[in-house]
Amino acid sequence: MARVVVVDDDSAILHLIADALRLEGYEVRDAANGLEALEIARAWRPDVLITDLSMPELDGAETIRRLRRDPATQGIRIVVCSALASQLDREALAADAIVAKPFDIDELLNAVAG
Repeated sequence: MARVVVVDDDSAILHLIADALRLEGYEVRDAANGLEALEIARAWRPDVLITDLSMPELDGAETIRRLRRDPATQGIRIVVCSALASQLDREALAADAIVAKPFDIDELLNAVAG
């Protein structure tokens, strides 16, 4: 069973994504901001991290940078889920996939699966 961390400061979206992943058989942890996500990622070693970009405390872009710099977390698959998707450069963000909000749950699940 793959492990996924979902990071979003909008609790409705956070729970929607987490519930959909659990129904697909994923083991899920959630975080309301990048700082929480980094703590979970370092301790739990997920396979995938789904993150919004606009969040308090630590935004998604900086969260990704820190994950990529840390040898313990640099291999985590990162999916950005953001309303800003059309303006983003996946390679510049160092993300593995970008999904636009509002999102199609099947598209998000496909991005998670790689």
